[in-house]
Amino acid sequence: MLTDAGLRRSLAQSLGETLSTLHGISIENLQSGQFQPREVDALRQEQQSAFGYVREHILPLLTPESRLNGSRRWSDYLENDANFDFDPMLVHGDVGAENVLCDYEHGLVTGIIDWSFAAVDDPATDFEHLMMRAVDDFGLEVLSFYDGENGPEFIRRIRDLHGLHPYWDVRFGLETGQNAYVWSGVAAIEAAAQEQ
Repeated sequence: MLTDAGLRRSLAQSLGETLSTLHGISIENLQSGQFQPREVDALRQEQQSAFGYVREHILPLLTPESRLNGSRRWSDYLENDANFDFDPMLVHGDVGAENVLCDYEHGLVTGIIDWSFAAVDDPATDFEHLMMRAVDDFGLEVLSFYDGENGPEFIRRIRDLHGLHPYWDVRFGLETGQNAYVWSGVAAIEAAAQEQ
């Protein structure tokens, strides 16, 4: 937890500027097949397909209350056109504390590691780990230095994506045989249902 306000602000500025630079890269000039321009409709279809997987493989693992809550959460997200009103751009895809290297003495972000989830996608995905309840202030500070989409709708979309993230953890665990991911994700989904 960043308790020093000056250090927190300096790191937030550095990270906000770093994400601004990343999201400002023209995807038209990228050479890798992984980063080809993509349409929002295609990204929405991928999310709809993911919901199909959730219904078949993940909802049966949950309590009845959590199944209902999870189904509603996914349906609400997919049916809201505002969630798909963005320009796809190059994203890291997993900007969390474990992947951000910092120089705490100078208050600078010195690097971001683990680009295995990098893709052309919704820029909100690079903020979903920064807007968790425990570090909301930091996430909002990062956004204050971000030169891109911003405002209440963007923040709502970030929070929606954060709410769906445990389902991706469960899927990763199921597909790789790593039960720790499965049950930590299930526990997070169940806890979120209790908070509703």
